Formats: sequence, C-alpha cells, structure tokens
Amino acid sequence: MSTGSCCVAERPARVLHLRSSGGYYGAEAVIETLARAQALDGIEVTVACLRDRRSPHTELLDRLLGTRVATRRIESRGRVDPWVPFRIAGVARRQSVDLLHVHDYKTILLGLPAAKALGIPWVTTFHGEVADDRAVSAYERAARQALRFCDGIAVVSRPQQDQLRADGLASQFLPNAVDISGVQREVQACRSGNATLRRSLGIPKSALVIGTVGRLCPDKGQMDAFAATEAAMGARTDVHWILAGEGEDRDRLRGRVAASGVRDRIHLAGYVESRGALYGALDVLLHPSHREGLSMVVLEAMAAGLAVVATPVGEVGALIEQGRGLALADRGPAIASALDSVLDDAQVRQDLGQRALSHVQQQHSAPAMSQKYLHELYLPALAGLSP
Repeated sequence: MSTGSCCVAERPARVLHLRSSGGYYGAEAVIETLARAQALDGIEVTVACLRDRRSPHTELLDRLLGTRVATRRIESRGRVDPWVPFRIAGVARRQSVDLLHVHDYKTILLGLPAAKALGIPWVTTFHGEVADDRAVSAYERAARQALRFCDGIAVVSRPQQDQLRADGLASQFLPNAVDISGVQREVQACRSGNATLRRSLGIPKSALVIGTVGRLCPDKGQMDAFAATEAAMGARTDVHWILAGEGEDRDRLRGRVAASGVRDRIHLAGYVESRGALYGALDVLLHPSHREGLSMVVLEAMAAGLAVVATPVGEVGALIEQGRGLALADRGPAIASALDSVLDDAQVRQDLGQRALSHVQQQHSAPAMSQKYLHELYLPALAGLSP
C-alpha cells in the first residue's frame, strides 16, 4: 500500500495513464475516452505510451494532440530495458503526478517499481489478456502476481472479476463508456458529405452493408463467421460485407475472399481511423468474437444506432440483452439466421438500433465513467483503503 503524502488528498489533481500500445484498439479507445472525460472534470491528465522498435505505435497519443490531455513518449530499448521504470518515474515526477494508472501487463510490471520509488498509489484497468505466445503468457502470469501489490484494480466485465476473484484478487467492475455525442457527430458528418467507406470501396448508396470491425485474428472470429455470412449474402445481390482491421489472419481472409462466390461484395478495408467513416457506412455490425471484456466496437456501434449481431462473450451479452441486439449461439447457422432477420426488415434494424442507443446513453456515457473511476478506484487508492 502506498504511503506517500498524496494519500491524504481528497482527489487526484494529476493522473498519469501508461500504456504499452500495439496500435489503436479497444483498450486505447477506453483510455482516450476516460482521459478526455477526466480532463473535463478538472483533473490534469497525461497519457504516456512506451515506444520501441518492435512496437513503435503512438496512434493513441496522436489522437490526443490538441486536446486538454498531455502526451508523452517513453522510450524502451527492446523487450527488457531496466531503465524504463526510471523513465516512467521521471515523467511522473516532472508532471507532479498524484496517481499512476497502468493499462496492460507490461506497464503493470514496469509501473510497479516506478510508483513505489515515488511513493504514489498505482492502479490498473484489467482490459483482458492476450497470451499470443509463450513469452507473453509468462509476462501475463508475472503481472498477475504484481497485481497483489496494486492499490486498486478495475475490470471491464464481470467474468474478468470472477477470474481475478479465483486468484484472490479483489476488483471493481467499471464498465467501458463511449463518447456518444462524438460518435454521432462524426457519423452524421460523414453521411451528410457522403464521405464514408461506401464511396471509396465502390459500394452503392442503396446497398445494405454488414460490418465486422477489429483485429484480424482467431480471437475475433472473422474466419469462423465467413461461411455463414457468405451464405446470408448469397441470395441478396444488394448486401456487402466490410471487414475493417489488420492482423495475422489477413492473408487467410484474402484467400477466402478470392475463392468466394460473392467476392466482389466482400471488402477487406484495413485499419479505418475515422469512426464516422466506418460506422456511417454500415447498417449492421456483426461481431463474432470468441473473447472480449466489454467491446468498444459494440459500444460505438450502439452509440451510432446500428443493429448489432454478436456473440455474447464477456460483458457483450449484458450489453445486447432485452432486445438491444441479437445474441449468437454459434458462428454458423445462428449468424445466417440473425443476418436474415435484420437484412430483411428495416423496422427490425431501426428498433434494435434505437434500443441500443438508449441503453448506451443511460449506462455508458463518458462523464459517468469518469466519476465511477474517481469514486470507486482513485479515491480509495489515495486514501489507502484498497486491498
């Protein structure tokens, strides 16, 4: 437990978010949304990313340029650089940080010694584990042990909370949120100006468009959903499918598209930076993921008023229950059936989208997330009350 003088503060004046980023994905979207909301709440916020030759990603920092959030790059010379904790501590000291908030297994391990050296509390958001290879799995196991010294743990889904509880770790369930007005403003601007993916991909305005958004990898289920989605498109000449994202399954998907009977209507769009261009191009979000915490893609699609068809993994099932989306029992016949129902009936799509938007407005706004983090994670950590 931290014993620094900041523990008597009523609230943190300055917070440092730390991320080892591999691009701009769900966790980065959460950090951006939270940091912007905290800055509006009067907290001085800095977001720092580790950068090295193997992972030189600064997309999160780039998106925060020109906002109230300060940004910093922390150099890391390879997988193991013993000087990184000192660099983290240097940034925190120069920014007069009251609290360090880390966001992945690497920053958990590197942030711990930095926070302890400075005598400030440190907390984490457990976005989920990746376990891409043996090395990453080993790092994640080590990070789990380091969490025992953490001053507060947030999880984005209740299944994650159960997993940590089984390891003897207490946590707070703090669901992700979305900048609702920002998403809607960007979508409307793109639709009004016809600056959507439809035009760049040669998709007619009158077409119905399914979108699958996320890293192209086995965990996200694009390959598993391919046959069922292809079948649902087969009898409809006006339906297109956009797969947005990059990843290790890109070549496999490209080969599958080339062999498809509807290949002219399946589009590998790559990484799409603009939320407005992306969601403004879609009528339906298909999210066949195998593993999630609380998907930012699903939240953003709901904020855009889209019909969502998704596997109920992690917290996604709770998001789309009670008619706010269609939950998939499998990635075969269930996908074909769900897509049939939403593609055949505009009223079904509209009703799903309206209920989804209403739920997000009530339960997943960025200001509400900022207040939950302040009262349920930060203040207990500053007061030395966290386990």
